[in-house]
Amino acid sequence: MNVFDENARLVAPPPSEPVGTRRTALGTVKWYKADKGYGAIASAATAPWDIWFHFSMLHSKGIATIPSVDAQVEVVFTRANQESFKYVAESVHVLEA
Repeated sequence: MNVFDENARLVAPPPSEPVGTRRTALGTVKWYKADKGYGAIASAATAPWDIWFHFSMLHSKGIATIPSVDAQVEVVFTRANQESFKYVAESVHVLEA
């Protein structure tokens, strides 16, 4: 199974960890809407579910930066109780290429 396959969510059971569980993982920026200031991160740790993030959560060398699609990131996230996103980022660090 491709960990980034959006169709996999249709048949996937809900995530097994309890709401509020906090974890750290590596991921890739899947999409980002600059006009809205938010986007999604794909990660093998949460597949097939994406991790939602807001611009205010981004950091690179201590400052916020707009990520490019496919940028590699380290993300601290929490299991959320939302229908649209099962995981929400607390902190996103853009990794240098």
